[in-house]
Amino acid sequence: MWRALIAGVVFQQASVALLLRELSRNPALLDLCGFHPVPRKARRRHLLADTTHEVPVAAMVTKASASEVRTLDGLLSRTFDETPELAERCTDLCADRGYDSGPLNGRLMDTWGIRPVIDTRKMWREEKAQGGRDRKATVTQPLDPEKADTIVFTERGEVRCVCPATDTERPLAFHGFEADRGCLKYRCPAAADCTGRAACEAIARCRTKGHGRIVRVLLDRDRRIFTPMPRSSLTWQRRYRSRSALERINSRLDQNFGFEHHTIRGLRKMTSRVNLALVVMMALAVVSVEERQPHLMRSRVLPDTG
Repeated sequence: MWRALIAGVVFQQASVALLLRELSRNPALLDLCGFHPVPRKARRRHLLADTTHEVPVAAMVTKASASEVRTLDGLLSRTFDETPELAERCTDLCADRGYDSGPLNGRLMDTWGIRPVIDTRKMWREEKAQGGRDRKATVTQPLDPEKADTIVFTERGEVRCVCPATDTERPLAFHGFEADRGCLKYRCPAAADCTGRAACEAIARCRTKGHGRIVRVLLDRDRRIFTPMPRSSLTWQRRYRSRSALERINSRLDQNFGFEHHTIRGLRKMTSRVNLALVVMMALAVVSVEERQPHLMRSRVLPDTG
C-alpha cells in the first residue's frame, strides 16, 4: 500500500481515483507496487470479414471455452438470415483448422453454396501409430475399403494411386468439381510411362483407352476431408492465403481501437465495445466509397486518418 501511495506522488496523481486508474492501465507499475491483478475471464473474438476489401462484416464475442465450430455456424446463420445478399455474394469461406468440421463444410455448400477453404486438423493419430509406421510418413487410407484397389487418400484430401508394380505413390491430377454429381474428378497423370498401368486397370476392371484412369470422389465420402476445392490445389492455397487480411483487421482492432491492452470486464461490455469499433470501421469504409476513394477502405481505421 505504501508503495502505491509513493507512486501516486511520483506520478503526480491528484486523487486516489486517478491513482487507481493509472494502476489499472499500467501492469508494470501494478507489479512494482506489489499488487497482482484479478485474472479476467478469457474471451474470444470471432470475426467475419470481406478479405478483398478488408472490411468487417459481423462479429461475436464468446467465452474461450465456447465451441469454435458452433459459434461460426451460429454467426453465419444470423448474418445470412438478416442479409441474404451477403450469402449470394460470398463464394468462399476461409478459416483456420480450429473450424475444421464435416457438418460445417456440408452446411456451407448445401445451404449457401459457399466453398469451405478450411485447413484440416490432424486426427489420424491412431492410424499413424499402427503397424510400426514411420511417424514422419504421410498416412493414407483406401478410398474404397470394400474392394481391392490402388487408390488411397490422405487426411488433407489428396488422392493418390499406389502403383501395383513399383509400390510408388503418385498424386492424381485434379480435373475439377462436378457439381451435378457432387464429386471431385481426378485423372492419373502417369498413364504413358507407368509400368503398372495394365495391372492397375485390371484391378479396377476398367479400360482407359490410353488417357489415364479417371477417379471420381463423392464429397459425401467424408465432408471434412473432401471439399469442392481440394486442399492440394494451387487455387486452394491461394485462397487460403487471403486469411492474412483477417489478421490485419484484428491487428487494427487491437492497436488502433485499444483492445490489445484493455480493462473491459464482462461479456456484455466487451461485446458492446467490439460492435462499436466494427461500426466505426464500416462507417469509414462507407465514407471512402462515397468519396470515390475505395482504395482507402483498408487504411482508414480511425476518424482522423486520411
